[in-house]
Amino acid sequence: MTQQPRQPLTRMSSGSRRADLLELFFDLAFVAGLAMTSAKMAAEQTWTGIGQALVLLSTLWAVWVTTTLITDSFSPRKRPIPYLVLGSMFGIMVMAAALPGAFGDHGLIFGGTWAAR
Repeated sequence: MTQQPRQPLTRMSSGSRRADLLELFFDLAFVAGLAMTSAKMAAEQTWTGIGQALVLLSTLWAVWVTTTLITDSFSPRKRPIPYLVLGSMFGIMVMAAALPGAFGDHGLIFGGTWAAR
């Protein structure tokens, strides 16, 4: 039985640098999080509310940056990278849904999702 050599997970420098549909869909999930953050800023126009929204924005931003760095370095079409992107996308959607109450009733959901990333 002959084994074929494993293909590397990294992107080839000569390959296409275009974004895949999964990457674009992940960006769309991130935009939903940005919309929820801006809605929180608009609802609470105090220094505390704006500070809280900036903390929430920084957590969403960190998830986006980490996922973007991974998909830039590794081919998003080779397993397990698509599963990582899908998991991150699901996490961002949960964080976006919990964002309005992240400093209240939904803090554990938001923080748990952040910690699980």
